[in-house]
Amino acid sequence: MHSEISKFEQNDQILSNVANETDKVPNGDPCNYSWVWIGYVGTGELGNGTRDSYWTDESPVDYIGIPERGPGNASSLWMMVNDPSCSMKGWSWGGAWDRTGRFVCKEEMERRREELDEKAE
Repeated sequence: MHSEISKFEQNDQILSNVANETDKVPNGDPCNYSWVWIGYVGTGELGNGTRDSYWTDESPVDYIGIPERGPGNASSLWMMVNDPSCSMKGWSWGGAWDRTGRFVCKEEMERRREELDEKAE
């Protein structure tokens, strides 16, 4: 994710509606599981990828959304959420103890987009 535009595209792709799915999660609170890990680890500071701030695909750290919780630390795992049923939308970070129900893979999204384009032709 490298711009405000890709953030909006990402928001569309991670849209969920899980508030009423209480029987499908261990703690009965599905909104906690609507977060999506985006593959960024670190403080939330811009840079070209250091031990304290990097994308797991090794792309440059040239854009970071505004987290609701403020900056993270070197081991923070960054997540996004877009779930109107839970009244949640935005960026945040957590630790290894946080569980997300999903993750985003840029390469997989691009492959899927190509498949849909081929079907549309």
